[in-house]
Amino acid sequence: MMFSKAHEKVLRKFIYCEVEFVLVGGHAAIYHGVQRTTSDLDILVRPTLKNGKRILEAFAQLGLVAKDLIPEDFTVSQFFHFGIKPGSVDILNFMLGLTLDEVFENANYVKIDDLKIKVIDIRDLLTNKKSIHRFTEKNLVDQQDIAALTRIIIWKENGAWNPQ
Repeated sequence: MMFSKAHEKVLRKFIYCEVEFVLVGGHAAIYHGVQRTTSDLDILVRPTLKNGKRILEAFAQLGLVAKDLIPEDFTVSQFFHFGIKPGSVDILNFMLGLTLDEVFENANYVKIDDLKIKVIDIRDLLTNKKSIHRFTEKNLVDQQDIAALTRIIIWKENGAWNPQ
């Protein structure tokens, strides 16, 4: 199982409530073949009023108290964080280095465990990782992801990729 029970629960509710989202961050890197761990779930959501309503419905069904949030909050660049690691979730509606249209258009539906979800394209993930300039220890993880994603892309292009 790739996802913790808490993360799987969030993803299932987002799918059930028809939230438009793409899996990004560490879980996406792992999906693409990067050998690493992650303690949070990063979800990119489309910043529309309709999607904001769906997100709040998912939150309600998950039992999350979001009384100060309104659907309009999801239409402007925002970063939302909830939970405690290793079950924490980051929801964002912007992507450094790329437009949202690019990310959503290039993302692919994949089956992970028994979930069908959109995952950011490997090249878009690499572009995003190169655009992030953190001043924390997470920068080291980003640099490792950049190296691994670059290797994976080269291996795939040369027909040498074997994820086993």
